[in-house]
Amino acid sequence: MPNIEESLEIMGLHAQSRGSVVLVTVDEIHSGDVEELRSFASDMQRLIKRRLLPIAFVGAGLPNVRNLFQREKITFFLRCHDEPIGSLNQSSVLSFLSNTLTDAGREYTADAVMEMASASGGYPYKMQLIGDEAWKISGSRSRVVDSVIADLAIREASNKLRQRVHESLWHDLPRSDQAILKAVAQHGGLVARRTLGASLPLESSHVTHRIKELVDIGCLVRDGRGPIGLGPLASMHLIEDIMSDERESALATTAEHAAEHTPMPEPNR
Repeated sequence: MPNIEESLEIMGLHAQSRGSVVLVTVDEIHSGDVEELRSFASDMQRLIKRRLLPIAFVGAGLPNVRNLFQREKITFFLRCHDEPIGSLNQSSVLSFLSNTLTDAGREYTADAVMEMASASGGYPYKMQLIGDEAWKISGSRSRVVDSVIADLAIREASNKLRQRVHESLWHDLPRSDQAILKAVAQHGGLVARRTLGASLPLESSHVTHRIKELVDIGCLVRDGRGPIGLGPLASMHLIEDIMSDERESALATTAEHAAEHTPMPEPNR
C-alpha cells in the first residue's frame, strides 16, 4: 500500500498528464505532530520543488503556528504565502448564522442569532463552535434555536475554545508576552499604551514589538494608536484563573517558608 509521498506522486503525475493540479489541504495544522509535519514538509518539498509536479498546498491553523515552524525549523511551511483571515464583521457573522440555519430548515429567533453573533467576536472558529453547539442542542430539545439554546451553545463553545485554543496558545507564548496579557487583564481588558508600559518591567521598545506580534496572532487588538484590548485568542477568564492560581501558589510558598523558619516552642519544664 503506497504511503502519503507515493500517493501524492502518483496523483501529481496523473494531474501533470492531464494539465491539471492536485490541491492538498490540511486543517488545524497547528495541532499536528511535529515529526509528522516535518516528514510531510519534506515530501512536499521534494515533489513540488525537485520533481516540479503540479501540487498545491493550503493549510489552516492558528496564527501562532508560524512560531512552531520557526522553532522546529520546518522551512517549507515558512516559505508558504501567509494569508491572515482576521475577524469577520458583525454583518457577515449574522448572515452566515441565519443563512446556515435557514438553508438547513431550522427555525430561529432574531435575538438568538444576534446573541450568538455577538458572542463570536467575529472569530471564525468560535462562530463555527457556537453554531455547531446550537445545532446539536436544538436537535435534541427543539427545532427552534431560541435565546435559551443560544446561551447554552455559547457557554459550551467557550469551554471548548478554552480547551482547544486558549490554553494551548497561552503555554506557547514567551513569559514576556504572558506578562503583557496579564497586565492588560489586570486593567479590565482594555488599557492605554502608556499605562501598560508603565506597569511592566520591560524595555519600551520590546513592549512595542511584542504588542505588534500579539496583535498579529489575535491575542491583542488595537485600533491605530488607541487603547489596547484582549483579542479573540486571549481569554480574560483563563488569564484571571492563571493569575489567581499564581497568587495562591505564592501565598502557599510564603507560608511554607515562614513555617520552616519559625522556631519551635520550648517544651514545658
